[in-house]
Amino acid sequence: NFALILSAQYADSVYIFCLKAPVPVVESTELCYSDEAVLTATGAGNFNWYKEFTGGSPIFTGSQFTTGKLLNDTVFYVANADNHYESLRTAAEVKVRARPDILVSSDLTFCQGSSVMLSVEEADEYTWSTGEKTRSIEVGTSGEYSVIVKNNDLECESMDAVTVKVNDLPSSDFTFVPEDPEANKDVFFSTGGSGSVEWLWDFGDGSTSTEQNPVHIFDELGNYPITLTATSVYGCTSTSTVNIGIITGIERSLADAFEI
Repeated sequence: NFALILSAQYADSVYIFCLKAPVPVVESTELCYSDEAVLTATGAGNFNWYKEFTGGSPIFTGSQFTTGKLLNDTVFYVANADNHYESLRTAAEVKVRARPDILVSSDLTFCQGSSVMLSVEEADEYTWSTGEKTRSIEVGTSGEYSVIVKNNDLECESMDAVTVKVNDLPSSDFTFVPEDPEANKDVFFSTGGSGSVEWLWDFGDGSTSTEQNPVHIFDELGNYPITLTATSVYGCTSTSTVNIGIITGIERSLADAFEI
């Protein structure tokens, strides 16, 4: 069939033209997980971009192709489209580097006075949201913390910020009356400390109490270290200790009658 022969000859000519057509030049690149890449082709005036090495329809026409967000290594292909036929396609590989995971040394919720270490895998450079430039940082205040990790020229920011919650300590301050307590008489203790839900008093004579504002009687004279441990709803504790001296009624009368 003459028409079939002509068609074959035409196809062969186009194939030869395609083989001889200058192929585009495009550099492979790398990016951070879930980022977009911008691929730039040179070596021709018009370009068609594809997802396959052969076949398929162009997904973009132009010299600069912006990918969508990429979650894994991906290869795109670009062809010289200056003529009614195209050149062979050049592969443009995009390598996806995972964003850094922030590693934590302990719980992210803790009581005031404690801290947690935040760190990332080894890289060339680190820049934390606090401004610190070390691989690990110690955190003792509430807030969100993120990090930008640099490998060669690629900078990737941590996918999710780490949220640290520091719970305040309850107040364990307390007072007592009278100011000069006597043996075998009531001594009234009280605490107005905020943030406390539990109290443990140690009166220094072997007696304890879990009341917020207890009343205690000291049987013997002497000095007693009074200790209050207050606990918050989050389990945070603080402790205060005050030494008091227990006197007799005679000592009080003598103190009122004489002045040295």
